[in-house]
Amino acid sequence: MTTHQQGIQIAQAQLHLIDSLLSITEDSAQFVTLLSQRDVQDSILNVLALAGETLATQFTTLRDAAIPGILNQLAAISPANVCETNLRRTHEIYLLTAAVGVLPNSTELADLRSIGEQCRAVGGPGVSIAQGLYQSFTGEALIENCDSTANRSGAQTSVQGALMEVYPNPNQGGFVVQLPDNYAEKDALLRITDAFGTEVQRLRTTGRTTLEVNLMGQPSGVYFVVLRDGAETSTRPVLVRH
Repeated sequence: MTTHQQGIQIAQAQLHLIDSLLSITEDSAQFVTLLSQRDVQDSILNVLALAGETLATQFTTLRDAAIPGILNQLAAISPANVCETNLRRTHEIYLLTAAVGVLPNSTELADLRSIGEQCRAVGGPGVSIAQGLYQSFTGEALIENCDSTANRSGAQTSVQGALMEVYPNPNQGGFVVQLPDNYAEKDALLRITDAFGTEVQRLRTTGRTTLEVNLMGQPSGVYFVVLRDGAETSTRPVLVRH
């Protein structure tokens, strides 16, 4: 989590605390003081939100300017195996489509399906990226085609897992993660990563079954919601389009 995101969360927590105190105080002088403090925190939150929008715009401009050069670098790579071939192609499709808010053409979708249906043990991490991109674009989940029934079953469990829901998807940076009712008594870890596996946000469920995620300060693209409950992991892709 960035310093900017932490600042927003602190300001929101302060506002929540002040609102709670306003609802119970019976002292008129304290009420006026709390109102003044609330105005200050509200102003801080507005400034942080505006700064976040500015940073996101600057990031988008820099990213868009860098994409052609990155695509040229990818084209110059000579993959040594199927894993590297899959990574190069999925990264290329991501940069040409989701990264700039463009829908894929039929060839790109066919390539994503071909990679996404491979077994991760053979096709490498590009398989997961392809699955996330394909589902974000089409709404269809791809199932790995591994040699053994056990592998297929295991892959399905890791994706289906706790049957959490993410909505709306696609979205503009704000979305809700809905967990099963039995998570009301659990304390699990929820991680949000980008398409390359870099963590951009981390939340604890702490007995909650509904969690709100804010990626307004992150660039448009495919992200993954990863729920870890002990040894079990569930993953859901989500597409952010500002």
